[in-house]
This record gives sequence, structure tokens and C-alpha cells, in this order.
Amino acid sequence: MQLHTLLSLAMTFASVGIVLIILVLSALLIFYRAVWRKKKGGPMHLPWRRILWWCVFACYCFVVLCATIFMRFPSEMPERAYPLFYSYQEAWITGSESSWRNIILNFCMFMPLGFLLPLGWKRLQRGLWILLAGFGFSLMIECVQLLSRRGMFEPDDLLGNTVGALIGYGFFLLWDELRKKAMKKLWKKFPQELPRSPKRVLAAQLPLLLTALAFLILFVKYQSMPLGVHPDEPLDRPNKKYLTVTSTLEFPSEGENLVASSGYQAALSKQEYILSEKEAYEKIEKGDFQCDEEFRSKAIDLVITDCELTYAVDSKGFLQPTYAFTGTLNGKETTIKIPALR
Repeated sequence: MQLHTLLSLAMTFASVGIVLIILVLSALLIFYRAVWRKKKGGPMHLPWRRILWWCVFACYCFVVLCATIFMRFPSEMPERAYPLFYSYQEAWITGSESSWRNIILNFCMFMPLGFLLPLGWKRLQRGLWILLAGFGFSLMIECVQLLSRRGMFEPDDLLGNTVGALIGYGFFLLWDELRKKAMKKLWKKFPQELPRSPKRVLAAQLPLLLTALAFLILFVKYQSMPLGVHPDEPLDRPNKKYLTVTSTLEFPSEGENLVASSGYQAALSKQEYILSEKEAYEKIEKGDFQCDEEFRSKAIDLVITDCELTYAVDSKGFLQPTYAFTGTLNGKETTIKIPALR
């Protein structure tokens, strides 16, 4: 999904939420004019700041729930709980911009939660409460997605949402301190409040700094690699307990020099060597290859009948050598690809 599409959906959800809030406020005003003033015989002092906060918070929750639950349709795929950092590995291997964007959006989506909660409730102006609130709200969403088949239970979402809430909390503390200083200069009668420790404010920025540092390290590492990430790097491996591998071939034990194909850039500064067919086959015997989800927990009877050295385009557009092993998997024809570059 493109970024402009996501923003368009968010604006649509927000617009619907604002309309609902206006309807609720209109109902409250009608109640105030028609009932309260007649029965009480006097004006009712409405906490407009509190009402405004509730309106903004309700609109935010509505947008989040629409994006994660209400606007999704049940899937026929079986429920699956992914391991931690699975989405990061997938984004790293595929090099997909949409995958990285979704990871970043998980952080951004819960930043308003970390900002709004301490803004509306002074009791929640502690990092521990924001941590629990962010984790709890995200856990509720993931459980509903899993049980309703409207998504997958991903610990990466829990991590990103919780850290995003803490980042929003850090923004709140920084904004609140700047607001107090500005109000003291503009308004001498501004009520005195106990100042927060500068260490506490700085410590609240650690989630943002550590997250930015982690993404920076990944970016620098990727840019410094002479080649991209091989598209056949295994992400879902079979269970070795249920794996049986046989072959009708005899494999040579020595590899070959890597030769760059014409028409493609040579990204390597020195000549590299590839695995031998035997070494690549041993990877298959160890279960170090990509396996479809339907076979991950089933008995696998894999018979290799042929092997061919081919090339695959990596995430940077370079050609990398790949061994394509053909044969049968539980009686069905299949091709197992093993990255050949050492």
C-alpha cells in the first residue's frame, strides 16, 4: 500500500471520527439546554478542556481501531504467531520499501497515545504507566486480530507500538517543559509547578534515540555491503525433525570462481568463490532453505533429482549465483534455491 493511500485512509477515518464527535457534542448541548437548565435553574459549568481532550482521544482511538481491525476482512489463512523480529528479517531480505514503511508506521501510530495520555491525566505522567498502556492497547489489538482472523499476531507490532508510545511520552515531557518556560515569561502569574528533573526529561528521549540509532546502523550496514541481500535467503525454515532428504545425484566437492555476467555491474572488488554443489546440498540436509508455511510443521520427504547453477537479482539489482535444486517434495515437483556465494 502506497504512503499517500495510507494517509488518505487515515484522513477518511479521522473525518468520520470528527463527525461522530460533533454529533455527540451536539447531543450534550441539547441535553444541557433542554434538561439541565430547566431542572437545575442555572448554568452548568462544562469542563471544555476535558471535553476537547476526550474528543481528540476518542478520534485517535477510532482511527487506530479502524486501521487495525474494523476496516479489515477475515482471512481464510490459518492463525499464526510470528517470532520476534520476523518482519525486520523479511524487510531486510526483500528490501521492500512497503515492509520498512509498515515497521516505521507501527512506531508512529502509537506516538499520539504516549502524548495524549499524560496530557489528559496527570496520574499517567510517568513512563511506567505509558509503557503499560501502550503494551496493553497493542496486545488487545493483536489478540482481536488473531481471534477474528483480521490479521496476524506479530510481536514486532507489540514492540513497535510500545516503543512508539514511549517516544510520544518523551515528546510530551519535552513539550511540557518548553510550555512552562514560555508561559512563565509571558504570564507572571502563571501557577508555579514543581519542575521536572532534566535527567528525567532526557531519559525519556532514550527510546527515540535508540530507535533512530538502530535504524541508522541498519542503513549504514546495508549501504556498506558490496552486494545486496540475496532474495533466496531462508526466512521460514522446515522443522529438521520432520525432514528427510535423499538425492539421486553425485555432487563434486569443489566450487567454482564467480564470474560476473555481461550486462551487469561487477560489485565485488576481488574475485569471490561460490559453494560447491555438495556444500549447497548439505545446507538442504540441515534444513537451511526457504520452506512454504504449509510444510513447516509436516513430515517432509524431499528427493533431489537435478541441480543447476543460476543467477538471481538481489536487493541492490546485482546478479548473485544461486543453486536451483529440482526434485519432489512429498510427491510434488518443487525447486529449492540455495544462495551460492560464500
